[in-house]
Amino acid sequence: MKIAFYTFGCKVNQYETQALRQQFAAAGFGNTFKRRFLQDVSLYLSDMRLLSNIVNEYIIYHGRLSDSGLTTQPDRQLAMVIYKNLYPGDFDLLQHGRGYVFALFENKRILLENLRKQIGTKIDRLREELTLFEQEQLKNIDELNALFFPLTEEIAAINGVNINGLSRTDLVKQILQNPDNVSYRSR
Repeated sequence: MKIAFYTFGCKVNQYETQALRQQFAAAGFGNTFKRRFLQDVSLYLSDMRLLSNIVNEYIIYHGRLSDSGLTTQPDRQLAMVIYKNLYPGDFDLLQHGRGYVFALFENKRILLENLRKQIGTKIDRLREELTLFEQEQLKNIDELNALFFPLTEEIAAINGVNINGLSRTDLVKQILQNPDNVSYRSR
């Protein structure tokens, strides 16, 4: 589940982003993270002590994961370290299958399942329509004309008779029979 945030560029944010980049560069992780990701997360990091804790903790976790043969996407790993530092209580709850982020992940499964069902229903409906379209055959030249004739919604009447209630086929037939007697709505 992606959550979009609109970020504001300002000098404070630039300072935090630069400080974060410098600390990671000094630790040997200079080009590890996406620039946009660091800009986005630095909005929530306004304390140099917090920045240092996050960088140090990332280095430790990255080393442990690398030593154990586990590799993750650096941005995701850093996101979890930032989450742990900003919301330690919820991070603890997450490890015990509770908390706000856990609920988001649980709801993600439910939302995805509902979305799969909706998409499946739509696919079934479209397949039924396709079958009907494949079986449909035009009966006469009027239906063929109606299929390809470009219509505008500006047509109001033909021969002074309102066009409301006419099928597309009948409307096109009337236009072709009376091209000089078509009235248009005023703009």
